[in-house]
Amino acid sequence: MRPAARTGGSSQPSGPRRLKFRYELQTQLAEGPVLDTWRAVDKVHESPVIVKLLRPRYATDERAARRWTQLLAKQASAPLPASVAILETGRDQEQFFLVRDYAAGPTLERWMERPRSVDDVLACGIALLDAVAEWHELGHCHGQLHPGNIVLQEQGPWFCDWDITAQTLNCLGVWAARRKHQVYLAPEVRESYNASPGSDVYSIGVALWEQLTGRRLAPETVPEAPSRLKAALPAGLDVVLEGMLKRDPHDRYPAAQAADALAKLRPQAESERGGSPRERRRQRVRDRREVPLKPLPWPITVLLVGYRFLFILLFTAAVSGTTLAVLGVGAYRVLVDSIPAEVIVPDVTGKKVDDARGLFVDSLGLGFTVTLRQASPTVPEGCIVSTRPEAGRKVRAGRTVEAIVSTGAELVTVPRLTDQSLGDAERTIERLGLRLGFAQKVADDALPPGYVIKQDPGPGRKVASGSAINLKVSSGPPSATPAEPGKAAVTEPGKAAPPGDAAAKAAVKVKKVGRVRITVPSSPRLTWVKIVVRDDEGEKVAYNELKYAGDSVLKTVEGVGQNVVVEVYLNGTRVETKVL
Repeated sequence: MRPAARTGGSSQPSGPRRLKFRYELQTQLAEGPVLDTWRAVDKVHESPVIVKLLRPRYATDERAARRWTQLLAKQASAPLPASVAILETGRDQEQFFLVRDYAAGPTLERWMERPRSVDDVLACGIALLDAVAEWHELGHCHGQLHPGNIVLQEQGPWFCDWDITAQTLNCLGVWAARRKHQVYLAPEVRESYNASPGSDVYSIGVALWEQLTGRRLAPETVPEAPSRLKAALPAGLDVVLEGMLKRDPHDRYPAAQAADALAKLRPQAESERGGSPRERRRQRVRDRREVPLKPLPWPITVLLVGYRFLFILLFTAAVSGTTLAVLGVGAYRVLVDSIPAEVIVPDVTGKKVDDARGLFVDSLGLGFTVTLRQASPTVPEGCIVSTRPEAGRKVRAGRTVEAIVSTGAELVTVPRLTDQSLGDAERTIERLGLRLGFAQKVADDALPPGYVIKQDPGPGRKVASGSAINLKVSSGPPSATPAEPGKAAVTEPGKAAPPGDAAAKAAVKVKKVGRVRITVPSSPRLTWVKIVVRDDEGEKVAYNELKYAGDSVLKTVEGVGQNVVVEVYLNGTRVETKVL
C-alpha cells in the first residue's frame, strides 16, 4: 500500500506512540473511512507488524467496538492458508486496535502500476485463483479482495484483511471499503454484502481485465472484450474473463476452472508474443506508450509550471481585454442608437384633434395628449388652440406633446338691460365682452327719454363673446316736448313721477346672491382657480386658490346692482361668465 495523505479528520497521533507498551507506530500507510493503517514495530520480538486503528467517532459505542475486537480475535485461532494472521486485538485507553503480521513484498496494486506482458499477467492470475480455490475447498471466501489487500511474494500471493470489512459492517454498521477499491467488489457484495466464492473470482477478474487492457473499469459498467481494446491478446481470454465477470455469482466460473482455462491460454500468449518482426515492433511501441514517464526534476517542473501559469495569465488577460473592448464598443453603439432623434414641433393651431394626433404620433413619433379644453373666440370648437412645447421647439422623439383644445367662442349670458339708461346699458355690455349693435329711439309713455325699452337678444340668452346687442331706447311721450339738455323733466302738479324715473331707480340698491360650481380638469396636476365678481360697486376677487386635478369648488358669491357678473378663470384663462 502507498502512504495516504493526512486529512483533518485523522485520529492518529502526530508523533511516535506505543500501544500496550509494545507496538510502536512508525509510518502511516493508508487512511480509510473506518480504519487507519500504520506500520509498527513489535518491541518484544523486534519484528515489523501492521496496526489498524479504529477512528474515535466509531469508538463512542464502546459495546459495539468491544464486540468488533472480540470477533476479530477469533480469526487468530483459525488462520487460513496464504492469509496474513491477526496477532492481537484490544484497547489502549480510548483507542481500539488490531495487530496483524507483516507480509513483505509489493501489493498487487503497486505491481499493476507498470505494464506487464500477457504471460506475466496470466501467471499472476493463475496464482491468485489457485490460492482462493484452496480457501473455497475449506469452505471460506474472502469477499473483499482488491489489489490493495493482496501481497505478492515469491512463494505466492498472501491475502490480508480477511473478514475485517464484514465484522465492521456487522458490529459498527458502516462500510469499511475505500471508494477506489469498490469497483473490484462483486455486485452482490456492493449491494447487500452477500459474499460467496464467486465474489473472489469476480474481484480477480476485474484486476486481470484492467492489467490486460491497460484501462480502469468504471463501476456499474459492463466490461468490453479485451481483444477489442488490445488486438494482440488471445481471443480465448474474452471467453474466460466473460465467465469470471458474470453479474450472477452462480453463472461465474469456479476459481479452479478459471485457473485451468488461463493455464491453457499461456502457451498461446507466448506464441503470439513471438510473431512477425513488424508485429513485435508495433507491440514494443504500444508497450512503450503504456510505460509511465519518469518524473522530471523539481526545478524543471517548477519552471514549466511557472511558464504555464504565465501563459494562462497572459492569455486570460488578452481574452478579457478583447471581450471588454468588444462589449464596450457594443454598449456605446447601443447607447448611441438608443438616443432618440430630434424633432421640430409643427404648428397645428386650428387643426382638428384627430389630424394633429395623426401628425404627431404616426409621422413624427411623438406622443399626443389633450390636457385642457377652453373657450376661444378665434379657434373653432374641437380644434387646437396651442401646444406645449410650443411650435418650432426641438424635442426628442417619443416626447409627449400637450395640447389645449378650443370649446368654441365663450358664451355669455345676456343680462336684463330694460329700464336702464342707455349709458348704463352700454357699460354693462362692454364689461361682458359684448358690443352695442344699434340703439333705435322709440316714443314711449312709460319710460323717460334715454332709457331702454326693449333688447335683442333678450335677457337670459347665451351668445358668443363679442356678439352685438340691439336696443330700443325711449324718446319720451309722443306729444311731450323733449327736455332741454341739463334740465329735469317737469311733471304736472298732483301727478306721480314716471315709474322709470332715474332718481327713483338710483335710490334702490339690489343685492344678488348666487353659487358657482367648478370641477378642476384632470390635467395639469395643479390648476389656479380664480373667481371674480363685477357689480355696481366695482370688481372684487371672491376665490383665488391652487387646486389639484379632479377637485370640486363650490363657492357662494354676491354682488350689488341690477347686473352682477361672475367670471371664472383657470390658470389665468377665462373659462366661464355668469350673470346673477
